[in-house]
Amino acid sequence: MGYLVPPLPDAAVCLCVRTIADEQASLDVVQETFVAASRHLASLRSDEKFGSWLFGIARQKCAQRWRQANREDMAMQTFAREPVETEPGADEWLIRKEQEGEFLRLLRELPEAQREALVLFFLEEFSLEEISRITRVGLGTVKSRLHYARKAMRHLLENKPL
Repeated sequence: MGYLVPPLPDAAVCLCVRTIADEQASLDVVQETFVAASRHLASLRSDEKFGSWLFGIARQKCAQRWRQANREDMAMQTFAREPVETEPGADEWLIRKEQEGEFLRLLRELPEAQREALVLFFLEEFSLEEISRITRVGLGTVKSRLHYARKAMRHLLENKPL
């Protein structure tokens, strides 16, 4: 017996981790997503749209968690869990982690809709049409959100303090 879409749990985890930035909370959200999906499986109209349907549920769960959490507390929890590397090459690892952290920090400064569009398009590599289905907005709205998200990120990068 096969799975509906085998790699989807990993992709849902990635979406949640990038949106919430706390691995344990993200895994909780993924679990909540699959519980909600199993309860509402009858509302799925087409098996081909399972992926975007499930990501829509994950997106809603992430948004709920994001609204509940205090951003500063999440940042402190994430920082406290970072491992300290002492092996050769640790300096490169630290630089990469610092850059990733800076990107995620800037990403969190964007409005939720723009942040979501960037994560789905650039990090999860969904097409514009898939993002439209996942977020339940028109294709033009997705394009607009991506445009303004890029513009905002460029502005944040150019004006970040040294």
